Amino acid sequence: MNLRILTLLTTCTLLFVNSDDDLQASCGSGCGRGQGLAEEGTISAGAAGLPGLPGAAGLPGLAGVPGAPGTPGAPGVPGAPGTPGLAGGVLDYAFIYNSIPIPQAIGAGVDIPFDIPAAFTSAASGMFAPSSTFDHNGTNSLLFIHTTGTYQARFIVTLGLAAHADPTAFALFLDPGTGTAVQVPGSDVTVSIAAGAGSLNLMGEAIFTVSGTLPATGAVLSVRNIGTVGTLIGDSATTAASLFIQKLSN
Repeated sequence: MNLRILTLLTTCTLLFVNSDDDLQASCGSGCGRGQGLAEEGTISAGAAGLPGLPGAAGLPGLAGVPGAPGTPGAPGVPGAPGTPGLAGGVLDYAFIYNSIPIPQAIGAGVDIPFDIPAAFTSAASGMFAPSSTFDHNGTNSLLFIHTTGTYQARFIVTLGLAAHADPTAFALFLDPGTGTAVQVPGSDVTVSIAAGAGSLNLMGEAIFTVSGTLPATGAVLSVRNIGTVGTLIGDSATTAASLFIQKLSN
C-alpha cells in the first residue's frame, strides 16, 4: 500500500515538471509564466479614465504686422449750395440840401425844407441820383423813395451864430406809404450849445428798410425838429442842412 502511494506521487511530480518546461519553451528563454499566458490567451482593454483638468492659458502672442492701407473711398455727395450773399456796391443814391444863406426858423415838429433851386433830375440841382429810385420836387422838405429795399441815410444840420433853442434835436422820419411818418430808430441827435457860442454841425445817421406795396408817390423821408420848441438853423456862410441817402440792397 505504501509503495503504491509513493509510485503515484512520483508520477504526479514528473507530470508537473514537464508541463512547466512546455510553457517556458513556447515563449522563449527568459519568459515568465505570466507573460506566456498573456500571449497565448485573450486580454480585454480596461475602461478609459476621466479627462484631465484644462491646462493654464498661454501667454498672449506678439502683435501682428500692420496691414497695408486700404483703398481710398469714393468722394462724398456735394453739399447744397449756400445762400447767395448780398449784392456788392451801392445800388443807388441821392443828395439834397438847403441852400438858403440866412438863418431859418424850424418850428417844433416841423421838417427842414431842402430848397434846391432846380428840378431833381437836372444837373444844375447840385445833387445826383443815378436812376428813378429817389425823387424830390425841388421846393419842399420831402425825399420820395420809389422802391423797396434797405437804405442808409445821413443828415447834417448847421446851427449858426444866431439864437437857437437849447437843447436842439433832430431826427429822420419815414412814412412807408401809410400816410403816417414815424421816427427812424437810432437817427436822433441832440446838442446843447449857448446862443452866440459859434456854429455847430449836428449829424444823424441810420439804416432802415422800406417794404410792402408802395403808393405811386412812394415812401417819404424827411429831417424833423424833435425838440419841444422851434430853433434857428444856418447862417450866411454855410449850407443850413443836407441829406444823403444810398440804397444798399433790394
